[in-house]
Amino acid sequence: MSRNRQSAALTAGLFSLLIESSPNKVFWSTLLGCLAGAAYSVIIPLVLISLEVPLLPSGVHQIPNTVSILGISVNNINAAMVFVGVCCMILLLRSVSQIFLVNTAISSTAKLRKDLYERVAYAKTIDLERVGSAKIMAVITADIPAVVSGAEEYPSLFVNVATVVGLVAYIGFLNLSAAVIAVTVITLGIAVNRAMFRYARRHLTKTREIYDGLYEGIRGLVYGNKELKLNSLKRSGFIGEELFKAEDSLQKYSSKASTIMIIAINYGSMISLFAIGAFTYIQILPEGVSRESILGIVMVLFYITAPLAKILGSLKPINLATVSLRKIREMLAELPEEPAGGSSAPEETRWDSITLKDVHMAYPCSSTAGGGYKVGPVDVKLRKGEITFIVGGNGSGKTTLGKVISLHYAPDSGSVYFGSHQIGDHNRELFRQKISAIYSDFHLFKKVYGGKVDVDRVAEKYLKKLEIDSKVQVSGGEFSTTRLSDGQRRRLALLVSYLEDREVCVFDEWAADQDPRYREIFYQEILPSLRDEGKLIVVISHDDRYFHLADKIIKMESGLVVSVSERSHGLLARDEASKVPELSLS
Repeated sequence: MSRNRQSAALTAGLFSLLIESSPNKVFWSTLLGCLAGAAYSVIIPLVLISLEVPLLPSGVHQIPNTVSILGISVNNINAAMVFVGVCCMILLLRSVSQIFLVNTAISSTAKLRKDLYERVAYAKTIDLERVGSAKIMAVITADIPAVVSGAEEYPSLFVNVATVVGLVAYIGFLNLSAAVIAVTVITLGIAVNRAMFRYARRHLTKTREIYDGLYEGIRGLVYGNKELKLNSLKRSGFIGEELFKAEDSLQKYSSKASTIMIIAINYGSMISLFAIGAFTYIQILPEGVSRESILGIVMVLFYITAPLAKILGSLKPINLATVSLRKIREMLAELPEEPAGGSSAPEETRWDSITLKDVHMAYPCSSTAGGGYKVGPVDVKLRKGEITFIVGGNGSGKTTLGKVISLHYAPDSGSVYFGSHQIGDHNRELFRQKISAIYSDFHLFKKVYGGKVDVDRVAEKYLKKLEIDSKVQVSGGEFSTTRLSDGQRRRLALLVSYLEDREVCVFDEWAADQDPRYREIFYQEILPSLRDEGKLIVVISHDDRYFHLADKIIKMESGLVVSVSERSHGLLARDEASKVPELSLS
């Protein structure tokens, strides 16, 4: 399935998800479910016939037919045989219907999860950062299971709807006026029930909104645990405001929603009893209807109670699923797929420098009064076989510039060139495959994906070079552990960068968590060795004692490049940013 079709599936309705997954199975499941429900409606008249209750219109007589089977006397053998046949048919039809639709529900929701994974994987980095991991995790861990539960209600819903329709049709066969009255009472009851559920859905929507904030609070509780331990006021304030307050609100709205739905469901189970009361205590049927016919109608209405209650009971998970689908759609609207292009012929991608020409980048931030953080204009040229340091204070725009260079961010204006190739939607994905980056918020995967062919052998050499061979082993491309100190985790991330063997290496404060000795190794040995391999090296760093090792230093302040210093005859010659000549793209 193309990702365009996946996007259509992601925004489909609950039942449409099932049809999209397997239309043939849904059709047959629906048909068989309706037949099973219709067969259910035959059970009551068959039972009453066996009890010799005249449930057919006056003038139509039943002929008793009693036989002995293995010494057991069986009344109305013909009706008994039909009864057994109908029961077997119900068992078969209902089982096949539910198997078809449950399997379809499972496969369609699995596909929905896969489509969500791809949407997140192919979304813009800046959109992912704006939405936040907490909201994405809430959708995947809370909303998808709710959709699964709602979809799995459809098999029994079809059977029960068909059962109710069949039984009402049988009432109409006995007496048309009685059927009209029964339908009126049931319709009014369902309308009231639906109104209550719509009111409850408002509270369900509110609880779902609270979950996003709660997930963010839980992340803070887990990842900020060390900081909370060192400040009891911060800990009590955080727990009270971010967790307990959210839990109290969640309890409040969940309790209201559950209370309304419980009343609605119990009220729904009484609808048929209201109809029974109308027939037995109020003279609403025309004269001439026999007492036996009224008894038959009442018996059928008693039988309707169970399937009708199940129909209304299924509305709760379906309503929850509807709310969850709405949240999924909202998140998808915030995560459009990034047009990053495909691949080109290898000879078309040769390059020896990266040039940023009049690049502007605005990072949206709702908490910033000015509408977001801005970087630019930036005019710099980076070359293969050079080490470039990007330096400056906190908030100067170093990391944002690094992400523009690594093509995680597309500039709002201006151009990025790899050699003579201007980066755009048609080739961004292609040139990203030439870049390896370790940012401060890097994630360390347990397995090496897309590395060298002989990963284990090559990894063993680098593990020794990185001095973590006593902590980690690699087997089948998988690390024995990733539970390491922060510094060791960065070394392991560097190992992955070695294995990827990309032409561009970006390091964001990589040495910040290293001990002094290994920090020296990183700057004095690792970076020069990568440069000697002809790679383009970008280092975002505060380590001014090693700035002399750079071939170029880009200094930033408040989102602007204030100076560019380049090595010249063994020294760093400084040019003010305003004096940097216009860059050639050759």
